[in-house]
Amino acid sequence: MSDGIRNVEDPRVLGQRMVELVNGYQVSAAIGAVARLGVADFLSAGPAHLGDVAARVGADPRSLERVLRLLANVGIFEELDDARFALTAFGEMLRSDVPGSVHRGAIVASEEWHWRAYGHFIHSVRTGEPGFRQAHGCGFWEYLERHPQAGTLVNDSMSRAASFIAAAFVWAYDLSGIGSTRRAAVVSALGCARRPRPRE
Repeated sequence: MSDGIRNVEDPRVLGQRMVELVNGYQVSAAIGAVARLGVADFLSAGPAHLGDVAARVGADPRSLERVLRLLANVGIFEELDDARFALTAFGEMLRSDVPGSVHRGAIVASEEWHWRAYGHFIHSVRTGEPGFRQAHGCGFWEYLERHPQAGTLVNDSMSRAASFIAAAFVWAYDLSGIGSTRRAAVVSALGCARRPRPRE
């Protein structure tokens, strides 16, 4: 249990938090939807009116408004005056053109074929067998071989995730203790640029 809820005794607060966790899949679905639509890419230019966003990404304005408000509650977008929405720093991670983007990962995680396996989660818990095989009649990697489009999406998502992890490594560790040649080799091998460490 997280520190934020560990010592809470108010049943109303506990109940609300539990409902949020139970319905977490709805947030995942909403994130996947806006990633597919490219909402974050459009709002990267600045705040925009709901109608303009809907027209640009090809969405129903009322439905999109509910989704954006839901995601504003978790910090991805900000609802402004006059039915305008803005992208937050957190939401920037859903852009397709930024380092460490989780745009493709959000799409993969909310693909119907991916979610279907979780419908067999209890089967995995009871038997120890993969729910994915129960859902699709084959293993995960075999499925991707049979469905090249899904395979491409997963490969790209994994590549971006690896790049993000590498960048985090370079940011977190002080490489000043090794020679410049070796340091450059490490950064080059990880495929990311070395950012200056902040002064403490």
